[in-house]
Amino acid sequence: MAVRKLAVHFPALDRIHQRLSAAVRGYRCLREGVVECDGWCCRFTECRYEPWVWQLELERIREYLTRRGRPWPAWPQAGNCLFLDERNSCSIYPVRPAACRLHYCMPDGFPQNMTVDEHINSIIEQLKHRCFLATGDRRPARLRNAE
Repeated sequence: MAVRKLAVHFPALDRIHQRLSAAVRGYRCLREGVVECDGWCCRFTECRYEPWVWQLELERIREYLTRRGRPWPAWPQAGNCLFLDERNSCSIYPVRPAACRLHYCMPDGFPQNMTVDEHINSIIEQLKHRCFLATGDRRPARLRNAE
């Protein structure tokens, strides 16, 4: 699908992502004793998980990279996220997918077996609806399979 056609959905996607980020502000890494993000969840071979990404989110990332004159990166040999830079920082942080915004995080003081709260669920439902409207996708794909 052409990025130009999908671009009309980017502002709504950005608002959904901002609401999701605000909803998880104050969350911390699920790993015991981790105070500051060290990019562990972006090293897929270490954390043994790879996030799901909607096609609309991928096109938003592609547009973000294009505007900055950057190509789509190749997958690194180490099994890291292709957007993890040499400083263990996310090179697409402003447009990172919803799964990355929630990845291995939980509110301070909550047990590790907590369920996602209703507010976050409602934001995720808005995301699913927006992605369906834009692309017809009913499900996201693994990041590695979604290029």
